[in-house]
Amino acid sequence: MEVHVRVERVTEAPVTVTAEAAGVTAGQRVGGRAAVLALRVPDPEPWWPRGYGEQPLYDLTVRLGEQEWRGRVGFRSVELDREAFRLRVHGVPVFVKGVNWIPDDCFAPRITGDRLAERFGQATAGGTIHIWDVWNRADYTRYAAYRPRFVAEFGFQGPPAYATLRRASSDEPLTPDSSHQKAVDGQGKLLRGLGEHLPAPETFDDWHYLTQLNQARAVAFGIERFRALMPYCMGTIVWQLNDCWPVTSWPAVDGDGRLKPLWYALRRAYADRLLSVQDGALAVVNDTGEPWSGQLRLVRRSLAGEPLAREVVPVRAAPRSVLRVALPGSVATPGDPARELLTAALDTVRTVGCYAEDTAVAFPEAAYDARAERVPGAPGDRHRRKRAARADALPRQARPRSGRGRPARHAPAGGERGLPRHHGRELDTGALTRFPVLRCVNEPAPGGMPQCSLPARSQVM
Repeated sequence: MEVHVRVERVTEAPVTVTAEAAGVTAGQRVGGRAAVLALRVPDPEPWWPRGYGEQPLYDLTVRLGEQEWRGRVGFRSVELDREAFRLRVHGVPVFVKGVNWIPDDCFAPRITGDRLAERFGQATAGGTIHIWDVWNRADYTRYAAYRPRFVAEFGFQGPPAYATLRRASSDEPLTPDSSHQKAVDGQGKLLRGLGEHLPAPETFDDWHYLTQLNQARAVAFGIERFRALMPYCMGTIVWQLNDCWPVTSWPAVDGDGRLKPLWYALRRAYADRLLSVQDGALAVVNDTGEPWSGQLRLVRRSLAGEPLAREVVPVRAAPRSVLRVALPGSVATPGDPARELLTAALDTVRTVGCYAEDTAVAFPEAAYDARAERVPGAPGDRHRRKRAARADALPRQARPRSGRGRPARHAPAGGERGLPRHHGRELDTGALTRFPVLRCVNEPAPGGMPQCSLPARSQVM
């Protein structure tokens, strides 16, 4: 290990600098303003990326006269296989899952240690190529046409959380233009990006909800496609994690630090184990050090959840690998693409795929029960509210809007329950259970928004 030391001094007299870590000490007399101390630690415990092993840290102490600096360090070796553009940590190929970082505020003094810790926590809960024809010109399904070695930058825009936009704009009423848009023809790209995936918005509330949802779907679609190419593709870095302005832009965490639907989509799409329906097959993505084996349960269902065909396929995905399973004919081909869907489950991992684009699916009107209750005594809050929703007509739960409530941690099947919580100032708890706070795309919304879909992105065919 090399310790690089910069010395600020008012005299040219030599000084002694020492460094100590893991019981090993090195020292040097320094007559200039910089020094490099080499510490040879025998057989240190290696530091591994998340999911590949432990992250042991060692105390490091640097002394200059009576001054002392303390920190913690890990031991890690990183190599780049340039031909395949594959990173190896301690000789082991690693699939890079991440997001780009930008300055968290346009005024640097406002960036505190606590704020950085919060952002890093939000990030760990997401030849190279940059892909920007998607968003600028092409539909997000074009990600499927790429076969990259490493995707260093790609993304899709969406508006900030409603509460962030309401704070930043004095417009009454709010419109899409209330959220600053720097991209050339950005508003047009947002609407064109909905394509056949989601209905055209008729109101501001529809625009805000649908474009946020579409951003989450678009990026998740790309991540799933690229992860399914492992080990040929060994990295996806999304543009971007955070923002320093309360605007319509690329981030998963908006300028006020609120989590957008994209953040939840990244958490799911970057899970160590993933099932993804792609082109008549199911990709079983296993980015862990253990085999993933079991009985893969494939069910073609009606939109009410009734089984129409079942298949059970024994599978075994080796560590750090992808297994592609061709869908058996009974579940690959629907009797009516507009009225059927596919569910796939392996252990506790589950996904839902549609046989047609959402706007072509005859989803029934959403039906669910929801309630809001005050839960007193939360530290720092006057109340906490909990909201339970049961989706009887949908295989996926209605999703609360970002900034007006937090999405549930999973998407339950019909009859299941979710308990998202809202922390904050006093508010009308009844508003948490009705439009436009609690939303799903096939809702019976005021204004008659066209019926369409559930928050799923995969397509079987």
